[in-house]
Amino acid sequence: MEILLKNPVQLLLGILLILASLGVILFRKPVHACLSFLLSLFLLALIYLELSAEFIAIMQILVYAGAILVIFMYVIILFQDAYLRIEETPSKSNQWWLIISSIFFLALLIFLGR
Repeated sequence: MEILLKNPVQLLLGILLILASLGVILFRKPVHACLSFLLSLFLLALIYLELSAEFIAIMQILVYAGAILVIFMYVIILFQDAYLRIEETPSKSNQWWLIISSIFFLALLIFLGR
């Protein structure tokens, strides 16, 4: 218990990080989950700063929060109504291709399992 009270800032940041990570999983809207993911990345960068790892904290913000999260938001906004269009169009695939690909997949699993 005395380890937890030794550094209350890290404890607070850890609790906030867990709550933000739960928000990524539990939010129904993808934009809200993405914003919660952004908050968790910033909180993780603050934990790195608290541990005197400034370079990793800056790279955390630049690479993950700056680049990857922008791509996530772009994809979410671009494809937000795509599932409605997919349900409207009938499937044109042949059942034989599904059977043949399943056989090849099982053969590959057996081959790699040896």
